[in-house]
Amino acid sequence: MKQGKNTKGSALVTVIMILIVLGAGLAAVLGHSVHERKLNNRQELWLKAQNVAESASQYGLAQLRLKFASRSNIGQDALKPGSADELILPSSSELATLMNDSGYDVVQNVELVGGVVPTNWSWVYFDPNNREYQDDDLVGESAWVKEVDIFSKATVQRIDRSTNNALGSPVSAHTVQTLQIRNEGIFSHAIFYNLDLDIHPGPQMDIYGKVHTNGLLRVNANTGLNFHGKVTTAQHLLHAYEHQASKYFEPVQFKDENGNLQNMLHDGVWKDSTMGTGSISPDFRTWARERWDDNMRTSVHDVGYQKPVAFDEYVPDDTSTADYDPVNSGRAIIEPPLADTHPDYDAELEEQKLSTKAGLYFTWDTYTGQLSAKKRLADGTYSTITNIGDLAASDDNDKTGLYYLEKDGSGDPVREFYEDRRNEDIYVMNFNMGALKQLIENPDTSDTSKHLQGFDPATDWNGIVYVESLSSNSDSTLAEKLDYSGVRLRHGEVDVSGEGIPSRGHDPGMTFVTNNVMYVQGHFNADGSMGASSSQTPENNEVPVALMADAVTFLSESWDDDNSEVGNEPAASSTEVSAAIVSGIRPPNVQGDDTRSGGAHNFPRFLESWSDDTFYLRGSMVCLYECEIDRSEWNTSYYDPPSRAWGYNTLFDTYDVPGEPRIRTYKRINHRSLSEADYLAQKPW
Repeated sequence: MKQGKNTKGSALVTVIMILIVLGAGLAAVLGHSVHERKLNNRQELWLKAQNVAESASQYGLAQLRLKFASRSNIGQDALKPGSADELILPSSSELATLMNDSGYDVVQNVELVGGVVPTNWSWVYFDPNNREYQDDDLVGESAWVKEVDIFSKATVQRIDRSTNNALGSPVSAHTVQTLQIRNEGIFSHAIFYNLDLDIHPGPQMDIYGKVHTNGLLRVNANTGLNFHGKVTTAQHLLHAYEHQASKYFEPVQFKDENGNLQNMLHDGVWKDSTMGTGSISPDFRTWARERWDDNMRTSVHDVGYQKPVAFDEYVPDDTSTADYDPVNSGRAIIEPPLADTHPDYDAELEEQKLSTKAGLYFTWDTYTGQLSAKKRLADGTYSTITNIGDLAASDDNDKTGLYYLEKDGSGDPVREFYEDRRNEDIYVMNFNMGALKQLIENPDTSDTSKHLQGFDPATDWNGIVYVESLSSNSDSTLAEKLDYSGVRLRHGEVDVSGEGIPSRGHDPGMTFVTNNVMYVQGHFNADGSMGASSSQTPENNEVPVALMADAVTFLSESWDDDNSEVGNEPAASSTEVSAAIVSGIRPPNVQGDDTRSGGAHNFPRFLESWSDDTFYLRGSMVCLYECEIDRSEWNTSYYDPPSRAWGYNTLFDTYDVPGEPRIRTYKRINHRSLSEADYLAQKPW
């Protein structure tokens, strides 16, 4: 019996010991589980706080982009809390709706602070070997850059749903990210369109340099169309003939990652943004990357709208209404200044106008023929140049005079030549580039015909010349069309005595701007010795030049005013021009009229029969707006197109053109989480 009792006692002890061990283990497991749960809860709260902080930061980024989009610059301390430009949080109701979780996680102490704005812009090269820039629009290029940090924090507290008491301690997250603001010269593009870009050449066309459009990119080729640089559109790529269906079916090619041209046509299907389906296809994003790498990108590859600072986005005419109502804000860049009392006055927009920037400013009344001139003073006011009458040329062939306007015996202006596209005889104010070159580079103050009185080129010349055309005609229709007039530039060949382009100072070159139509006659900023490299390679004595107008028409070296009769197509001769062009177009189907614009290959306008002659254009073509003075329809009844040798001017890679408009783009970079200590140490205010 005793032995049995001992056995039972031993078994009981063993069971108790096992239960104790199991209980201890279970307690450890339960304790570990509770600890893990607490850790998981805190991690969950931190992630929510992080999400709130990042959302606030994104809200700040959007505000900062809007500020920089409408203003040329922002002060160093502008974002300091309490300042007019401080970054603000969404409303408390928006925060509650967006960031609270069914009422039991409460967001507290959300903060959004903008950092110091650098005073100067830095010149940055977007290195292809830097992984951060591999998918960047500017990879392999350089731009002026500012970087502004945005700091944000948020705290999340868990509460008991039934008692509304806090559960545990609050959890905070701290973040900082950087908005990179990039200023890129608009003439870094071979072609830049603010409107739909149509290219449908008859002869073979090769385009070297970057191409961008904020509208649709519609391409067709009768012989062949090759893009040798990066091509981007903020909308879509379409195989189409302007607003119509495809008319041509020869190769349209973009480069792949190895630099080889690859056709849009693949397996019998034109692989545009529709992928041959007739509507925009999500498959284009992947297919285009595999086919062309990043050399052909559209809105599905996150290509955004690009525009000069302070300008509104272009909105075409609504063809469903009878009114002509485009939002044509880009044209303000060539318009005269507005008084600060004008209802449309916008200080930031005025600052971007070339008329506001011009050091030398002419005013021409197209009705009376009166020309006056003034210089811009440092305070933005103007001083009159009083000897402008002494600078007039005696006749059309007088190269010593700065300007010439043909007049009759009574002193009234005479229409100088017939413009077949506009179907009108034209008043022309002729400017002699060679005489302007002498006045700027070698003025003779002892001779009133050899200097601009009161204008010191050493301090007053900034390379920008503006000609404001206005009309005092009581006929409002003619006044609106500036009496069918135009500004003509002549004698700009660089290797002929008495001719050339004015250039002086740290930033060489010239920008010539008018709100009127512009005509450019003969070799311009070039020596007229034309060869295979003339469309891209700068020559001796060439300087950076831009020509900006409502529309720009090129007249060949052989142009003769007397041969410009109605219905006549004067015989042209090969001509060479080196200049960036900023101009407008009459868009296709602009008022539901089924018209065509002629495409980018007809962006430079012509009036002659070029036959087998070539027009060499070395520069950049920029279309920012619709024409308003000359909205004449494009067709081929008034000219025979030249052979086109057009290319991007590599001179623009080295020099800025005076007053060159800047395209501003943005990129979010370097987002990171910080400890509270680092956040407080790095936040500037």
